[in-house]
Amino acid sequence: MKEETITLKTAKLAKEKGFDVACDNAYFETIEHTVDDPRSGTGEFTFSYQPPRILQNRYNGGDTYTKKVCEAPTQSLVQKWLREVHNLHVTTVSSRDGTWGYWIYTLKNYGEITSPSLEDEVFSSYENAIEGGLREALKIIK
Repeated sequence: MKEETITLKTAKLAKEKGFDVACDNAYFETIEHTVDDPRSGTGEFTFSYQPPRILQNRYNGGDTYTKKVCEAPTQSLVQKWLREVHNLHVTTVSSRDGTWGYWIYTLKNYGEITSPSLEDEVFSSYENAIEGGLREALKIIK
């Protein structure tokens, strides 16, 4: 079994909301650039832009053209961070037809903040539901 890494969209939102826990992996992007290459025939070789992708954090942008965008934490680490730092608990709920939803609670008084009904927002898997819940919980943080 492998722990699920959060998506780039959720990772950027977590960073914006103050998530700064060091992780094993991070999202890196490569900027388009040209380098001298006498073997190419023209004397130059152009590397195209590469959108953010997950690399091991120890890579740390090994060159001046690869930049770290943000950490790439697991869903469970972000869930724990929300619980311990912001008193927000994200959990999932399943329906009889096999679809999933999420609930977000505050831990101070265990009051429900939001619980989209399964008719309004459904997910095909537990992992997709927890991702949706994490993203919504991050949006609550001011």
